[in-house]
Amino acid sequence: MSLWNSLRETLIATLRHRRLWLVQFFGNLLLMLWFVGFLRFPDASAWQVVMSGLMIVILIVAVAVLQGGALNYCLEAERNKTSALKPPFWKALKHVVPIVIVMVLFYFLRGLIDHLDDYQYSFPGYMRSEFPAWLRRIISEPAVRNTYGALVTFLRWIVLPGLFLPLVLLVADRNFRGFLQFRIWLRMLRNFSWWIVLVIAWFLGVYCTTNLLTWMLDSKTASLHGEEIWLALRLLLAYLLMLFSWLWTCVMLARARTKAEAVTQKPAA
Repeated sequence: MSLWNSLRETLIATLRHRRLWLVQFFGNLLLMLWFVGFLRFPDASAWQVVMSGLMIVILIVAVAVLQGGALNYCLEAERNKTSALKPPFWKALKHVVPIVIVMVLFYFLRGLIDHLDDYQYSFPGYMRSEFPAWLRRIISEPAVRNTYGALVTFLRWIVLPGLFLPLVLLVADRNFRGFLQFRIWLRMLRNFSWWIVLVIAWFLGVYCTTNLLTWMLDSKTASLHGEEIWLALRLLLAYLLMLFSWLWTCVMLARARTKAEAVTQKPAA
């Protein structure tokens, strides 16, 4: 029952943060437009290369502040049941260096996991060839390949974010001291509700949105105008699903953090 109550309370709290929704909605849109501008910016001269580098640095800092500020906001709301909008983002800006360090480390490890896709055919085939004959008759190569793909997806979208997002919250709130909060970080990882919400967030924010964007109208009956409207609706719905998944993750992470701190600070009997 406590698991269900935790999920229900964090879900309701996610829908109540209207100001945070607005900040995330327009802030992420601006970041995407900035990234498009970066991709289209010419690099034919030295000053244009310098400007391109400056644009990517600004983008990284802005991402760190926007998402670190959202985590800080949810943490303050969980602690005090209310939170001003500006201080959490200002704190994230002051703590932007450790946030970026965690982002870079996350990006590096994510790249290593992405390289596992290069073995999606060779490794499952090799594994199956090592099975005894009776097991090869039961398990086909596509089944082994699908299992391998599911494990890589689990590492990419569940395990890696599940380990690093608690650390992002710690450094966004406590600056470099967050790297030393090992006991709190471990207790956050032991929160089963955190992993449940992370799996749901992946399902809604990644799996469902990916499939949603592939839905097409019947090409025999749909008009160009209808296709454009349908595409706009799919993009909007996918964007809202991703925002909801991210904000629910932030709220659940803040709940896991406060519970971990309460247990850590509890005096021994």
